[in-house]
Amino acid sequence: ILCVCCVTHSSLLQVRRLDENDFLHASKKGGLEISTIDKYQGRDKDVIIVSLVRSNKSGKTGRLLEDKRRLNVALSRAKMKLIIIGSYKTLCSGSSVLAPVLLYLKERGWVDTLPANAINLYK
Repeated sequence: ILCVCCVTHSSLLQVRRLDENDFLHASKKGGLEISTIDKYQGRDKDVIIVSLVRSNKSGKTGRLLEDKRRLNVALSRAKMKLIIIGSYKTLCSGSSVLAPVLLYLKERGWVDTLPANAINLYK
């Protein structure tokens, strides 16, 4: 039913460390998948959460987010709901491929912003 897709293998390893969480571990038994975008090609799920977590002062996103084919896979695997997690500012300034997509989403009111102190709110 649900898949969490990560851009890079190192991001995937970070998410997989959450397996120590009992809730997440139990969710995998119920159909949760955690995978890289590349390994998810040709498959789909009702809900996809795409982790595009990149945030840095230089606004760089890396070459993986400039690959139209990879982003096509990431953004087209959800049957019903797609959730993209990442730094809007960094993704818009660092990826000429992703920027127009994010602008389209923002124009329609489909972008939510966390409060500046979110890291303290959700501990």
